[in-house]
Amino acid sequence: MNTDTLEILLKQLISEVHDSRMATIISQKEWLNTEEAAFFLGITPQSLNQRAVDKTIVYYKGNGKYRSYNKKELMESFFGKQDRVPTNSEIEERAAEERRKRMYGK
Repeated sequence: MNTDTLEILLKQLISEVHDSRMATIISQKEWLNTEEAAFFLGITPQSLNQRAVDKTIVYYKGNGKYRSYNKKELMESFFGKQDRVPTNSEIEERAAEERRKRMYGK
């Protein structure tokens, strides 16, 4: 292998380690800073900042100049509110409960 190939492989490895580290950190946090929030959404920090300026996403700002993002609210404002789709077993369970209520008046 030549030096250029080793350099490319090293950069890829560093990038993968960084991404893995960020994913681990983000998975354990409810509140994210700009870099973490951008990584979480798969966009650049500049794009995230522009969305904050345009007020198309929810963010919080303390006494300083830094923004904080709540993961749940960030997802809802970025992707829109998602309605959970129940599983077949949950639907069957609800139907059985409704039948019981009708039969026994409870």
